[in-house]
Amino acid sequence: MAEPRTHHFRSPIVGARIRAGISLACVCVGIAIGWELPGSLANTGWTGVALLILGAGLAGLSLALPRRVASALVCLGLLAASSGWSVVRLREPPAGTVGAVVSPADGAVVVRVLLLEDARGSEKSWSALAECREIWRGGTGEPAGGRVWLRVRSGQGPARRAGDRLIVRGEFEPVAEPGNPGEFDLARWARDRGIDGSLRVQSDLMVRPDESLPGVMDRVQSGALRIQSLLRARAGAIVAGALGNSGNDERELIGGLLLGTDPATPGEGLLAFYRLGMAHVLSISGFHLVVFAGAMLLLLRIFGDLGRLEPVLMAAAICVFLLLVPASAPLVRAAAILLTLLAAEALGRRYDGLTLLAWLACVVLIVRPSELWSLGFQLSFGLAGALVGLSGRLQGRLFPAPLGQNAVRVKASARVLGPLRGLVVTGILCWGLSAPWLAAQVGIFNPLAIITGIVVTPLVALILWVGYGVLLAGVLVPPLAPFAGVVLGGLASRCVAIVLWFDSLPGATVRLASLSLWWAGAATLLLVVWFAIGRLRVRGCWVFACLLAIWGACELGLGGRLAPGVEMRINVLALDRGKCAIVRTRDKNVMVGAGGSARALPATARELGAWKIDALILDPRDADSMRGAVAAIKCLAPDEMILEGASEAMDDPALTELVSQARMFRVRVRWEPDLESALKAAGTPEGGPLLSPWPKAEKRMRTIEVRGAARGAFAPEKDR
Repeated sequence: MAEPRTHHFRSPIVGARIRAGISLACVCVGIAIGWELPGSLANTGWTGVALLILGAGLAGLSLALPRRVASALVCLGLLAASSGWSVVRLREPPAGTVGAVVSPADGAVVVRVLLLEDARGSEKSWSALAECREIWRGGTGEPAGGRVWLRVRSGQGPARRAGDRLIVRGEFEPVAEPGNPGEFDLARWARDRGIDGSLRVQSDLMVRPDESLPGVMDRVQSGALRIQSLLRARAGAIVAGALGNSGNDERELIGGLLLGTDPATPGEGLLAFYRLGMAHVLSISGFHLVVFAGAMLLLLRIFGDLGRLEPVLMAAAICVFLLLVPASAPLVRAAAILLTLLAAEALGRRYDGLTLLAWLACVVLIVRPSELWSLGFQLSFGLAGALVGLSGRLQGRLFPAPLGQNAVRVKASARVLGPLRGLVVTGILCWGLSAPWLAAQVGIFNPLAIITGIVVTPLVALILWVGYGVLLAGVLVPPLAPFAGVVLGGLASRCVAIVLWFDSLPGATVRLASLSLWWAGAATLLLVVWFAIGRLRVRGCWVFACLLAIWGACELGLGGRLAPGVEMRINVLALDRGKCAIVRTRDKNVMVGAGGSARALPATARELGAWKIDALILDPRDADSMRGAVAAIKCLAPDEMILEGASEAMDDPALTELVSQARMFRVRVRWEPDLESALKAAGTPEGGPLLSPWPKAEKRMRTIEVRGAARGAFAPEKDR
C-alpha cells in the first residue's frame, strides 16, 4: 500500500514506526542483559521465571496509569521479560531433556531416538540430528526430550534416513563452550534450538531399529520426515542427472543455489564467492526465496487476475519450497516476512513496511533469541529496512524523472532502464550499509562489491529460473531435464568464470585488522543519514566522515598491539584435536600448526591481533594440525610457509596439494629440521623453549606472556 505523503511526527505511520522501533530496541537490550548476567545468578531457572513474571506484572500495571508512565512501564516490562526469556532459552537446558538428566560421567547410555535428517558422512563414519524419546540408565528407562547429534564411527551399516526410529548406545557429550576468542558460540546456538549435545557411538553394531509400537504423534512425525526426505532426494537426483558431465565448481554452485547443499571442502569457485562478499548468493536465503516468488508470480499471472486467490497460491508454493530445501535461519526469516506480507495482501489490510519489519524482527528474536548475535539477522532486517525506507528517495536523487518528454516515451524507457536503475540503487544501499559491519565483524572490505553484484546477481537469478524449470521438467517430463541441464550447466560455468575473474583483480578483497562495533555503528548511522538526505554536498556529513576516518585509522593502526612491557605473547588455542599456537612479537606474527577448523581459525587469529601473519609453521607428520592450513594461507596471507622435516621428499598427496595452494597464493615454501629451527627462521627464536614440549591448552586457550627490557633477556611472567 502507498504511504501518505506526510511524515509529520504525529502522523499514524510515524507513531507506529516509533512504537515498533522502541519495542525492538527493548527486546534486543533485554536479551543482551539476560545473556550477560553473572553465571551464579543466571544459571538457575528461577531467575528467568522471576524476570518473566516481573515483565508481565509491569505491563499489567501500566493499564491503570497515565499514558507516559504506562509507556515507560511497558518498556521496562518488555526489558525484564526479554531478559528472563533469554535466561530460560540460552543459559541452561530445560528440565526433562537429555542435557539435564545425563552427564559425561554416566558413561554409556541407551537412548531411543527419531532421526530428523538423512545421515551424512562417509564409509568410516556418519552423523545425523536426532530427537530423543526415552533414555535407559542402569536398566531403568525414563522419558527424555531434547535433541542430540548422533556421531557413529563405523558407517558400514545400512543408510539411515529421516524418520527412522532407532535405539542407540553411546556416550553423551554436552556442547562445549567456546574456548578461543572469536569462535562461534555453538553452545548458545544449540541451546536455543533444543540441542543438548552429541551422542558418540563406537560402531554401527550399537545402532538397531526401534521395533516398539509407535504412538500416533510418532507415526505422523516420522511419515512427514520421510516424505520430506524423499522430495529432497528426488530433487537432488533430478539436478544431478540434468547436469551430466559438468565440472565440480558448477555442481557445487547449482547444488547450493537450488538445494542448499554446503560442501565440507568447497572448491575454488565457491571460495571466490566467499572472498567477494557474495556468500548470501550461495546459501539458500531471502534472495533465493524472492527469485522463486517472482517466478511463481509470473507463472500464476499467466492465468489472469486471480484476486485474493493469488497470495494464497503463492503462500502454498513457498511452503512447498521450504519442504525441498534445508530450513536455514535466513530462509526462515525471509519466509516469515513474505508469508506475513501475503497474509496482509490476502486480507486486504493496510500496512507500513518498516513497522512490519520491526515487529517481525521482535517475533524472530522471541522465537530464536540467539539470532541477536547473528550477522545474517542484523543484515537481513537492517538492509530490508533500508531498502523499504531509503531506496525510493535515493533512486529519485540519482535518477530524477526527466522533464518535458512525451509520457509514452518515458514509460517505454522506464520499462528498459527501470530494473537496471533499481539494481544499481539496491547495490549501493546494500554495499554501503553492510560494508562497515562486514569490516568490523569479518575483517573483509570488498571495493568492487557494487559492480560484482550488478553483474553477477542477474545471472544468478537467471540460473535459478532455469534451475526451477529443470526441476519442474524432471517431475512432469523427465526426458526434457537433460536438455535444460545443458543450459543450466553453461550458465553456471559462465557465472563461476566471471566471479573468478573478479576475484583475480588486484584489490578485489581487502583484509583489515580489528575494528570496533561502535565504529561500525557510527559509520552505518552516517551512511543512513547521507542516503536519506540524498546529496553529497552536506558539510556536517563530511566533517563526521573525516572524524570517522581518523577513528578507524587509529583502531587499525593501534588495535591488536601488545601491551606495554610485553615483548612476546604466545596463545595456545584450545582444540579438540591437533594443535595451533599464535606467536606474536613487536614486529612478527607467526602461526605454529593449524589444527583449528577452516572457518574458526581465521576469526580467532584476527581476534588475537594476527589478521596478517608473517610465517606459517606446519608439521606434515601431524595431519590433525594441518586441517586449517589452506584457510590460513588464503585468509591470513602468510609471507612464507615453513615445513618441519628432514627432507622435502615426502610422498604425501595432501602435502603436495597444500604446497601447490601456497605457491598459487605466492607464499614461499621452505623446510627446517625441527620446530626450534623453524621459529628461529621465522624471526621468533625465543618461542622455541616455550613450545617444546607443547603446552596443554585443555578447554580454554592458554596465554603465555614474556616480558623483558631487551631482546634475549626474556622470562615468562604470566601464564594464564
